[in-house]
Amino acid sequence: MRQEFRATANDHGRRLETVVRKLLPRLGLAPLHRSMRRGDIRLNGKKATPETKVCEGDTVEIWDALLGGSGVGAKPENRRSLGGLPFEESWILFQSEDFLVINKPSGLLVQGDKSGEQSLDDLVKIRLATGMEPSLSFRPGPLHRLDRPTSGIVVFSASLRGARKFTQAMVDGEVYKVYWALLQGELSRTLALESPLTRDEVRKLTFVDPEGRASHTQFVPLVHAGGLTLTEVRIATGRTHQIRAHARQAGFPLAGDSKYSAKPWPRSAPRPWFLHARRLECGLLPPLEAAVDLATVQYLASSLKVFFPHTDQ
Repeated sequence: MRQEFRATANDHGRRLETVVRKLLPRLGLAPLHRSMRRGDIRLNGKKATPETKVCEGDTVEIWDALLGGSGVGAKPENRRSLGGLPFEESWILFQSEDFLVINKPSGLLVQGDKSGEQSLDDLVKIRLATGMEPSLSFRPGPLHRLDRPTSGIVVFSASLRGARKFTQAMVDGEVYKVYWALLQGELSRTLALESPLTRDEVRKLTFVDPEGRASHTQFVPLVHAGGLTLTEVRIATGRTHQIRAHARQAGFPLAGDSKYSAKPWPRSAPRPWFLHARRLECGLLPPLEAAVDLATVQYLASSLKVFFPHTDQ
């Protein structure tokens, strides 16, 4: 016998292969294709190819034997904290049917890694689980990333439609991001860097390389204090560690960012360096700004004599 699964709006337009792989995550690609050819997996009662597009309301039928121990229908573990820190409603900057925008605290992973530590992605999935339309294949997730120490705006998809539209907006250059960064040294003028960057995945380091990918970063000084500069950073590309690598190249690494040649901050600091995704503009969302957490504001003011201009703190 076969079990039936009904496709919803968040499955519409996806390949049958994509939908079934979400339902049968432990089934390899070759066995999956073989099962489709044999008719053990069907679409609306008929054999279908992996490339066939699924429509809202379609029925995906899967032979019982393939479902054994697959975890289909299992709900995510209801873990509510990350290192004792629960999801806070105050993190939410904007929510709609398509998006959930979070002001991410420094210290949280955006997505899980090999450590198995719970991430912001885990917490958002739990937060959205009860209010979302059910789907065979779609799961909410981050549409871009920030490093663990970096705070600020992260956009999560709450629908397949939202994920597709935001991804296309990024490809089209229609997502405008502004960061705040505290640099080591006193930067007195705006710097625009266009050096291509390459990522060393072994050392987890990004560096300037003539053969690398095009990268564009602009540093605009806001405040000077004691050999430091608070800057507004505007990026036209989104390479991993782009701001950190270009800051080092300019001779003004992020203060505290020892991986990129700066002097490390003391252990008493609330974060290893200061980089904050402050503002995001995109036609799909209202203009958004994220406040800096009070612990960081107080540390920078008391220990480094750096005061934020025109903040809502």
